[in-house]
Amino acid sequence: MDLVRGPGSNPTHSLPGMGDHPTAVSLFAGLVMALLHRERTGEGSLVSTSLLANGLWSSAAVTQGALTGADMDAHRQRQQEPGFLGKLYETRDGRWIGITMVRAGNEIKQLFAALDATDLLDDERFSTTPAQYEHRSALSAEVAARFSRRTAAEWMATFAQHGVPAALAPRSEDAVRDPQLEANSMVIDGDPSTGVGKLINHPVQVSALKRADVRRAPDPGEHTEQILREAGFGSDEIDELLSNGAAGLRGQPPRNVHCMPPLTPDASANDAGTADAPYYRPVADEIEIFSAAFAARLPVLLKGRRAAARPDSSSTWRGGSPRIQRSRRSGSPPSPATKT
Repeated sequence: MDLVRGPGSNPTHSLPGMGDHPTAVSLFAGLVMALLHRERTGEGSLVSTSLLANGLWSSAAVTQGALTGADMDAHRQRQQEPGFLGKLYETRDGRWIGITMVRAGNEIKQLFAALDATDLLDDERFSTTPAQYEHRSALSAEVAARFSRRTAAEWMATFAQHGVPAALAPRSEDAVRDPQLEANSMVIDGDPSTGVGKLINHPVQVSALKRADVRRAPDPGEHTEQILREAGFGSDEIDELLSNGAAGLRGQPPRNVHCMPPLTPDASANDAGTADAPYYRPVADEIEIFSAAFAARLPVLLKGRRAAARPDSSSTWRGGSPRIQRSRRSGSPPSPATKT
């Protein structure tokens, strides 16, 4: 958030899913590599990634500098007043155009020609690249004044005529009308039962493989009984879980079961003083939730940042049971020794 903001503005939130989606693709890549390794060697692997790891990787171009002792205050100061090519410029109709891809000397000359501002290059403050950077505030103001005279469409047409690699900052409603989206299967037909006509597709394309069809996501509780039966619960046990609120059906979410006491109420959060206890720092009441699930013989599916917390290791240690990881090989029974 500190890196993605304009000069003088506050840090801004990322878009929903901006971290989740690339993290999912990273996990997919890890699974594919693990499956290939298993096919070649017969050895299974534990695959993991996290939002933290992917965020760090995404910002590595800058964060690596901090890791090697770079002066980040100086970096932030430079970002407060970038060179004139590193800015977005507002047009007469309120749109924004970027010119960051203008790099070579001839492109800069073409830019000033398109802006009808070649006279600026005769100004000694802007006549050379070092001078342009030294007086970047004044030059940016001159360029901004030119941009404000025309609409975005007029400027983009002018830049195309002059061969200037400018980019119009797209709005979401503009982006979804781009003909490249459907031509490259980036947008596909949705499931009619959902009432959604078009859906954004996942970004991975493999020519030899057919993409999975679009399907409606199940409602909460839609498959509760089916899953419990597959887990080995009988009809009476399922009825009991439903009646006491430990499980829920579609339209009937499970009731609060957090009141059940933890398995080891006298132990501290990290079981200090116990040499073989896995380290875990609770963030809410997850220890009680795991304890309730253990007491009710409920399987637990974890979703989240594995690198930041290990509630599975901690809770299985507390309950005195091994953590079971199911092999993806057909017919393989669950075993503490098998890994995906």
